[in-house]
Amino acid sequence: MHKIVWAGLLSLVASMAAIAAPVSFNFTNTSGSFAGSNSAGTCSTANGGYCANGDVFTATIGGVTVTATAWNSTGNSAAFTTAELFKSGSAPTYIGLGVCNSAEGTHTTGLSNCTNTEGYLDNSGSLDLILFSFSAPVDPTQITLNTTIHDGTDTQFWYSNLTSLTGQSLNSLGAPSGTSSSTTINLSGVQSVQSVIFSARQGQSNDGVKVTGLSLNYSAVPEPATFGMAGIALVGLGLIRKRTPKN
Repeated sequence: MHKIVWAGLLSLVASMAAIAAPVSFNFTNTSGSFAGSNSAGTCSTANGGYCANGDVFTATIGGVTVTATAWNSTGNSAAFTTAELFKSGSAPTYIGLGVCNSAEGTHTTGLSNCTNTEGYLDNSGSLDLILFSFSAPVDPTQITLNTTIHDGTDTQFWYSNLTSLTGQSLNSLGAPSGTSSSTTINLSGVQSVQSVIFSARQGQSNDGVKVTGLSLNYSAVPEPATFGMAGIALVGLGLIRKRTPKN
């Protein structure tokens, strides 16, 4: 009898181990604003279809929060500068997250010429990047893109544990973790990363994309109280077994 109980309890403890669940963030909301439910994403200072220069965008789904920030690089050794995260309300042509850098003009500084056709994550003149950081380590699986306006779809990405690109440069990031020319980028194969850095392909030009989705697997850690109860049960069962006389 005790063997059956032991087996059942051990099975319960094993089942409480973290189980990876798929989580997908969709950036194709066409409201024209970042404001809205947290699952749709918000900026702390949202202004229409863009986050203020250097501001952060957050969205929470399935227990994990993603924070996105926009950056720009003017050279391999140049420190990254902050930029605006841009999202158009026009569908389907312009949907997705893009970047407005200082050369294109940012809405925050009054240079609002960064419009639907300019607010792409591109490598024209300089290199745009988006840093996606997560509230807990995740296993990224896929990025999807909108490439309606630009012909070029060459991109690159880094797996990282950085939560900011302040003081960083392309040189400090090192070689990309991967490159792609597809509108659906497979990120499977890496586990427990804190962030993904995504950009148009370095050393090229005329590539421009918008990020429409980001998918990952997230393992929620069981509540400490759950483990505590299981531990007490195991100890109690052990005492009962110890006191049971042998035949």
